[in-house]
Amino acid sequence: MEKKRYWLKLEKGFLQSKYIKIIKAQDNGDKYILFYLALMLESIETIGHLRLSDTVPYNEKMLATITDTNIDVVRTALKMFQELGIIRVLEDRTIFLPDVPKLTGKECESADRVRVFREKQKLLQCNDDVTKSNSNKDKDKHKDKHIKQVVTYLNEITNSKYKFNSAITQRHINARIAEGFTVEDCKTVIDKKCKEWMGTDMAKYIRPETLFGTKFESYLNQKSEKEKPKREEKAKIPKPPRCEKCGGEMKERAVGVAGCIPCRLVYEYKNGWKKVK
Repeated sequence: MEKKRYWLKLEKGFLQSKYIKIIKAQDNGDKYILFYLALMLESIETIGHLRLSDTVPYNEKMLATITDTNIDVVRTALKMFQELGIIRVLEDRTIFLPDVPKLTGKECESADRVRVFREKQKLLQCNDDVTKSNSNKDKDKHKDKHIKQVVTYLNEITNSKYKFNSAITQRHINARIAEGFTVEDCKTVIDKKCKEWMGTDMAKYIRPETLFGTKFESYLNQKSEKEKPKREEKAKIPKPPRCEKCGGEMKERAVGVAGCIPCRLVYEYKNGWKKVK
C-alpha cells in the first residue's frame, strides 16, 4: 500500500496572527505555541480530531506525554486555547482543532480530490462551526436525515435504542458518508453483520462504532457463504400454484414457502408444493 504523507500548510504570517501574538505575550508563551503546533501535527491524519481511540479520549497527562510538554504548561494552554476558540472539546471529549482541516495537505492525491475531500469533511464539524447561511443549514438537515435513517434501521433490526444525535455515532456515520458511501450501504452492513453475529458472542459488537468504523468497507464487500446456495436453490423451485380456495396467486414468503394471506393458507415445497395448513 502506498504510504501517505501529510503536512501543515502554514501561512507566512502565521506567527503574526492575533491569536498567536496573544499566546506569545503570556508567560511561557513560546512553550504554548510549540504545544499548539504539536496538537495540530498529532491530529493531522484525522482532519483535526484528536482522540486516543474510539473509546478513550485524551486527558491532560496523556497529551503531556505524547507532546513532551510539562503537565502545568498543558493545563494552562488547554484552558487558554478553548477561550480563544482555537480548540474545542466535543460532547464525547474529542479535541477538535478547527484550523487543521483548512491547513492540511496530503501527498498522492490530485488537488481536486483533496478539495472535494475537505468539502465533505466540513460536514463533520460541530454545529457551532456551521455558518447561518441557508445552504449550510440545508446540508446539516441532509446530514442529520442520513444519520437518523441509519440509526433507526439499526434499532429496528436489533431492538436497540441508539441515539442518532450521539457524537460518536454521528462521527462514524458522517465519516463513511464523506467517503462516498450511502445510507443503503450502511443498511447492507447492518444486515450482513446481524446475520453473522446475532446469537453469538459477537452480538455485543453490533453497534455503531464497530459497524461504521474503519472496517466498514470490508464488511460491505464481505461475501456470505449462504448467499449462493440460496439463489441456486430458489432457481430450482417452480412457481407456487394458485390458491385452492380463492384461485388467487400465492406469494413467496421465503425460499420454498408460499401462502395466500386472505385465505390463511401456507404451502411448502418438498418434491412439489404441499399445503401445510
